[in-house]
Amino acid sequence: MDPNTAARKAHDIDIDSLQAVPAEPFLHNNLFVIALPGTGSNGCAIPAAADAPFPFGIDAAYDDGSHFALEYDPIVGFVANQNRSLQFGDSDTELLPGQKVTVGGFTVGRPEHDVAVIERGAHAAAIVAGTVFSFSPIVSFQRYGEQRANTIIRGRTPDRYDLNAAPEGFLCGFKPLPNGGVSVPVALANNTDCNGALTAISQYFRQDRATLGDEHSPVAWTSPDGWRCDISFFPMPHHEFGADSYPNCYREGSGGAVVVDLPPRGAAQ
Repeated sequence: MDPNTAARKAHDIDIDSLQAVPAEPFLHNNLFVIALPGTGSNGCAIPAAADAPFPFGIDAAYDDGSHFALEYDPIVGFVANQNRSLQFGDSDTELLPGQKVTVGGFTVGRPEHDVAVIERGAHAAAIVAGTVFSFSPIVSFQRYGEQRANTIIRGRTPDRYDLNAAPEGFLCGFKPLPNGGVSVPVALANNTDCNGALTAISQYFRQDRATLGDEHSPVAWTSPDGWRCDISFFPMPHHEFGADSYPNCYREGSGGAVVVDLPPRGAAQ
């Protein structure tokens, strides 16, 4: 399949039209294991434990035959990991064309024999006949400056989301920085109250640093209405982001957001 045809197939995926099937047949040795023959992917594995250190893995292939593993990060979505491989056997359950299954916060679909799609929050990845396409709002913004970039999946345009109940990976706002870059809060959970998180983050930055801290962190602060803010380490496993610490705020039932400062487009990382 030529690249343009593959790209059109990826953009035309209608995940809502797929038949939802039960997750139990895919459970194997504490993993949900899904085979996707013909798509260019060996398969997908999602640990049954919600707190597993690697919540997602898919063995995928470029159309030239080179393999890599996709992993998932709540900030940048689906990213390549050249050093990880996943092994699948003949006994693993196959997701049939026209079906989808939702497990561990991920929806894995197979619209056609040679097409796979994985979605979580505002992130998506598709594999079409061995060509891999991935979408991340924060990466799209960094590359192209699109504040409300479209996704690869039909119907997943950002205007369908509510800022008071935003999905994981959604860009909650944009604040210009003095160096020409932009500070972007990214939702860390589905149903994040972006407006509440932004208010808490703004209040956090106005605190006297000498008054911060609790038994867990020397720079933590809790707002009067229950948002807990801190500066934590996020690995950011994507080549366009450096490993660093990032301010973030959480509130139970309201989700959370992490602030990522992006340099001016075209600047050295």
